[in-house]
Amino acid sequence: MIGRLQRRSDFARLTEEGTYVRFGGLWCRMIADPRLEQPQVGYAIGRSFGGAVQRNRMRRRLRVLLQAQADDLRPGLYLLGAQSSLLTASPSDLGRAVAGLLDRIANHYE
Repeated sequence: MIGRLQRRSDFARLTEEGTYVRFGGLWCRMIADPRLEQPQVGYAIGRSFGGAVQRNRMRRRLRVLLQAQADDLRPGLYLLGAQSSLLTASPSDLGRAVAGLLDRIANHYE
C-alpha cells in the first residue's frame, strides 16, 4: 500500500534533505523514514510536460505502476516527476522506466 504525500512540511523536508535519483525520463527526490508505516508518494508533473489531460494521465499511469511494485519501496517520502519525453511512451517503456527508477532507489539505500 502506498500513501499520499500531502503535508507542506513533507515537501519542504524533501527539498531540503532529499536525495535525488533519475532514470529514463523519470526522477525522484526521496527520504527514507522508518517511522512511517508505508511509503508516501507525491507527483510533480509540471506544465512543461503538457496540458492538464496529459499530466493527469501520467500521474494515473505512474500511480498504477508504483502500486504494482509497492513492496519495492521502503517506508519514506518520495516525490516523482516525469520529463515530457515520456508523453508518448508505451506502457511497456514506462514500466521499464519505473522499474529502473526503483532499482536506482534500492541501490541508493544499500
